[in-house]
Amino acid sequence: DEETRPSSHRFRCIMMMTLLYLIASVQAIGPVDDPDMWWRFRTGQWIIENHSIPTEDYFSRPAMGQPWIEYSWMFELLIYWTYALFDLPGVMYGVVLMALLITFASHRLVRVFELPITLEVALVAAAMGAIKPLITPRPWLFTILLFSVELLIIDRARYSARPKQLWILPVIFILWANIHIQFVYGLAVLGLLLIESVVVISFRRHGVCLQTNELQPRDVIPVLIACVLASLLTPYHFFLYKQVFDYVVHTGAFLTISELHPMLFRSPDSWLILLLTLGAAFILGWRRR
Repeated sequence: DEETRPSSHRFRCIMMMTLLYLIASVQAIGPVDDPDMWWRFRTGQWIIENHSIPTEDYFSRPAMGQPWIEYSWMFELLIYWTYALFDLPGVMYGVVLMALLITFASHRLVRVFELPITLEVALVAAAMGAIKPLITPRPWLFTILLFSVELLIIDRARYSARPKQLWILPVIFILWANIHIQFVYGLAVLGLLLIESVVVISFRRHGVCLQTNELQPRDVIPVLIACVLASLLTPYHFFLYKQVFDYVVHTGAFLTISELHPMLFRSPDSWLILLLTLGAAFILGWRRR
């Protein structure tokens, strides 16, 4: 019995991991029916044919000739090449690949806490279930993946006292800023990291030691500045931030664009997000250190 127990435990672990990644694959397989996909194909084709990045709208009749910042231009190229080489099944397999990469990155994040394997798999499965509506051929898949990678890098730098690891982030932001405008979420996380490092120092000066962060503000500030500068390495440069400002100011978009609406709690993914959020808040409050 003692000899068979380790092997049976490994078998259960393998089966749970297999099931976890099968869930991600299965929920990513489906009809390629995203209505935005077709103008993305056309934009990618236009970029290749004209050897340039669009600066005005060429496809929309109401906005024809108006200034246009196509902040996902690199994604449009990628999805068009995929379609040109492998047709629509290739697009679907690309979504499956992104779902598997997101699952792997999420799994690595959860493994940091050294939880029991059953709880570990359950948490990752819940997270993947929560983002099921987002598993579509859109650039936000790269935002989810790169956001997870950023958190992994920050976590290792925080606990290893090796801030040099943070210098991988500017390279990531060069790619991120050319694929999706939600790279600003990544900059926000770095801003929070800077605030945390300042708070930790303030507590230590008052005799309170917080074993949560080994980074100093002098470690974070240069990286944050470098990431902001890296995000300017796009065909639109600082005009990319003008687009971000327009989204913030022109709140009418929040009424008309469905993905900007609040959760309606008419599907399981909304309840999973609520459950994970409340669970995280409870665990943080329950910990004594």
